[in-house]
Amino acid sequence: MGDCIIKTVVFILMLFMLSSCKKTESSNISNKDIISYSIGDIDLDGADELIAINDGGERKRLPSGEPYGKFIEIYRDFKLLDGKVVLGEKPDYSFDFTNMKPSKVQLGDVDGDKRADINIIMYKKVKFHNALAKRPFFYNFDSQKLIPLWLGSRLSRPFDDIILDDIDKDGIAELIAIEELENKNRILSVYKWEGFGFNLFIQGSEEFKKINFDNNKYGIKIIADGKEREVKIVNKSILLE
Repeated sequence: MGDCIIKTVVFILMLFMLSSCKKTESSNISNKDIISYSIGDIDLDGADELIAINDGGERKRLPSGEPYGKFIEIYRDFKLLDGKVVLGEKPDYSFDFTNMKPSKVQLGDVDGDKRADINIIMYKKVKFHNALAKRPFFYNFDSQKLIPLWLGSRLSRPFDDIILDDIDKDGIAELIAIEELENKNRILSVYKWEGFGFNLFIQGSEEFKKINFDNNKYGIKIIADGKEREVKIVNKSILLE
């Protein structure tokens, strides 16, 4: 009986850690055509769903190097076995995003309505910016459809990557971006949802030749010019420790 309780607790902890991580490597998932996924309650039914990007068996890459996919899939049938996510045979929903070249999907409540909003990084042209670039699109899942929440054509600057995290502990996820300056250096910027979209909240004062997010479920860390740094907000300033 005691062993059973311990195994149950370990399973719940593993599932919580998987659901709360900012990005999970697709090598941990049973379907090898999936390049990015995230887990959360996207329809407010009290149960988690898994939303994923599927490349359709054709592993192609953006000019920046990361793979992109064709389909956005939603699974209700999935489970965690020995640290690996095992999916059901077919997704419950599949949406063709071939022309948008999605490369990353993540979840976070950015507007404070207690729903896990869906962020998908796309690579495409848009009406008011006729150039191929990464776009930070946001959706809600409702009535069996992906409903646009915010189809931002761009942030303040071109970005390499974004993550969602409640970095200031106000109960709402912020958008943290690695942005490219005119001199080609990189800088960190934090955006907050205000009304009907994102506004720049704060930006870092340090510039780097290269920044990458270091995927860590216990806070935001980056690798900046080869050095690991932890990201914090103190008095509306970005501190890198």
